[in-house]
Formats: sequence, structure tokens, C-alpha cells
Amino acid sequence: MIPAEKITILLVDDLAHSAEMTREALLGTGFSVLSSDTLPQAEDYLAKHKKIDIILLNLYMGGGKDGIRAASRFTRHYDAPLILMVPPEAAALIPMSRNIQTYGYVATDSTADLLSVSIETALRLHSQRKADSDECKDSINYRSIINAMNESVWVIGFDENFIDFNETAVRQLGYSRKELSAMGPVDIDASMTRDSISELIRTAPEDKIQVFETSHKSKHGHTIPVEICSTLITYGGRRAILSIARDITERKKAEEQIASLLHEKEILLKEAHHRIKNNMGVIRSLLSIQSKLKSDKSCPEILQDAANRIQGMMVLYDKLYRSDSFTRLSIKVFLPSLIDDLRTQYSSGKAIETEIDIEDIVLDTKILSSIGIMISEMFTNSMKYAFTEKTDGRISLKAFRKDGTINIVYADDGIGLPAPDDLELVSGFGLELIKLLTKQIDGTIRVDSTGGTRYTLEFTM
Repeated sequence: MIPAEKITILLVDDLAHSAEMTREALLGTGFSVLSSDTLPQAEDYLAKHKKIDIILLNLYMGGGKDGIRAASRFTRHYDAPLILMVPPEAAALIPMSRNIQTYGYVATDSTADLLSVSIETALRLHSQRKADSDECKDSINYRSIINAMNESVWVIGFDENFIDFNETAVRQLGYSRKELSAMGPVDIDASMTRDSISELIRTAPEDKIQVFETSHKSKHGHTIPVEICSTLITYGGRRAILSIARDITERKKAEEQIASLLHEKEILLKEAHHRIKNNMGVIRSLLSIQSKLKSDKSCPEILQDAANRIQGMMVLYDKLYRSDSFTRLSIKVFLPSLIDDLRTQYSSGKAIETEIDIEDIVLDTKILSSIGIMISEMFTNSMKYAFTEKTDGRISLKAFRKDGTINIVYADDGIGLPAPDDLELVSGFGLELIKLLTKQIDGTIRVDSTGGTRYTLEFTM
């Protein structure tokens, strides 16, 4: 209760004797008192003083006419509880004030104790009425807000039952409010088990929103995919979970359509890569056949080299066709297969071993295509020229990443290049092609002819 010295009372009484008695009794109890013997003065006090806690009004002001009018006006326009003081001669006025919202009646000659108790009671009742009114307004606002939402709103207790829900939830699931009031999440969820729902409720985190997808089942058996946003709240003085369920049926349909279109695209791209590979195979076969029909000694060799260059692109498209990506591939998948295919083209009868050590480095197909042609040229040169004076030999291919740079090292232990070590000074179509492709990928290449031939290709990602 507010201490008496902090309570300001407006005393409105045009009877000087009773007004003075009441004022003395109030001051003796410790209250602060503003006195007015006219209604205009009283209203002036109410307008100017922000802190008037309670009004004491003599109902018999102006013979009763002014008292009734003032009481009615005060309760309509001012937020301060009103107590009516009634002198003996004004008892007949009490029924006339029945419809005025007062906080009780006291006699004009009441004792200080009775006045004090009446004032304390009025203030307590007024405070409770304001709290109830505010709660009622909050409830009305809350109800208006959740019922205006397109999403289903659920308030769930830790006993796993519904405490509250909005009209969208009723419409969406087809149950009546009475039916839903006797249900809980486990009764409407079509995807989660009772244990998983219990776990979600039990472990709901503080100050955090949980977002997940599930599906609800309607009274008529329809399944509705929903996205749930849940958070902890205080509802009616107890902890609860507020869940907002958004119907994502249209989103799911759109996702399925996109997935279907992507799958169709993948099939088309696979088919395109497969056809490209097959067409290259036809071109390679034609070149090989043509090389066998030419009598000019240089023509078969030229045509076969061209066929081998196509072989590298065939291997690349074959690997892309079998992979999950159509634009990127690991050199660990591509280069060993390329070497194996090239070896089958050269059956010289010599014991040539291959040593391959390649890291798993994923590159764009444009770069892989250039690398494939370069490796084909290097391997072809080795098989044609490096081992003419030997019955056996070794070819090695390494690829690794170092400090952001990709290094590809190809080497054989053959007789080496007859030209200078500087690749810029070495002639021949195959070597010119290697230099051109190196520039195309913004790389550098070095050649070393000590103890065979070694190519070191470097480029950055």
C-alpha cells in the first residue's frame, strides 16, 4: 500500500463545516489534501495537478444537483477513484448515484480511521481494476493479432497439450476449438514420433528460435507440410512454447518442380557429353582408318597423332558423363585413365613402366582439356622417340599443389630431346602446341633433358 504521506486527496465540499472536519481528519492521518468548494475549482485542480490519487466528493453539493453532476463527470473524464461523502439529509440521493462508478460511500462525519480504511480500499480496488483492464486489453490485442495471421499459432504447455491456438489453426486442420483444446502436438503431427516431440519440448532453448520442418494431418486425413518456428514464452504466468506453423505446400511443390527440372538438365547434359564422346570416337576411328590407307610415310603418323589428341578429349567427356558435375573434375580421376588409354595405342613390344602419383585436385574442364592434350603430346613423343635405343623404360606423371600453385611433372628416362633445354627454342608441332596451351591457361613450363626428358608445368587456380 502507498504510504499516506504520498497520497494526494482532492476534497470537494461546499459545506464549510463538514469540509473542515473532513480535511482535519485527513491531515491528521498523514494525507496531503487539496480542498475545493466549487466544481470549477475542483476541475481546475484536476487539470493542473498530475498527482491526485483519489477524490472525496460531497454528494449534497448544490442541494444534490451539483453533486450528482460532478460525480458523473469526474468518473468519465478523470482517472482517479471517487468516494462519495453523504450527509444525513442526502440519503435519498444514494439511489440516484447507483449508475455512477464510485468506490464507496462514507458519512460526512466519519472518523479519521474510517476515512483512512475507505481510501486504502478504494485505491486497492482501483489498482486491481486497472490491472484487470490492462490485461483484458492485452488479451484482446493478442487475440486480434493471432487471429489475423495466415499462419497457425499454437501455445503448447510442458504437459504436451495445447493451451491456446488461433482461428487459422482451426480452419487449417478442420477440428473444432473444443476438439483441439483436448489435443496436443502428437495428435496432429504426421512426421514426428511422440518421443521426438517430447524431446523438442523438453529441450527448448532460452532466448532462441527453433526452426524445423514437419507435417500436420487434418481431421479429414490431409497431410500439410509446415515450417515451424518455436520459442519459449510466459503465458498466463507459466512457461510455455509458442509455435508458428507456416503452410509450405506451395514451396514444396516449387522445390519438387525445380528438382525435377534439374534432374532433366542433368540427363540432357549427360546425354550431350555421351554423344560428344561418341562423335569424337567416330572422328578418331576415321583418322586411324585414313592413316592406314595413306602411302605417304608421314601421313599415317600425322593422322595417328591427331587421333591421339582426340583420345584425350574423349577420356575427359567420358569421365564427366560418369561424374556428378559437368564443369569440374579431379585430375586424379582424369589423368590416370588418359595414360592407360594412350598406352593401348602403342604396342611397341618394349617394357615401358608408368609411375603415377596424382593428388586429388579439382579443376575446370577448360583447363583439364588443355592439360589432357599436353599430356597426350608428351606421352606420344616419349613412345615415338624416347626409347628408340632401349628395350625398356619408365614414364612418370606427378601432380601436386604447393603454395597455391598446381604443379604437373611429366618425365621419361629415354634419350632426351635433341634440341636445347629451353622449350622456346625447341621446334615441332607437338611442342609448339604444348607452348600454346601453356599460355592459354596462364601457366609456365620448363623442360630438362638431363637423363631423359622432364616437363614441369606450373599454373595457379
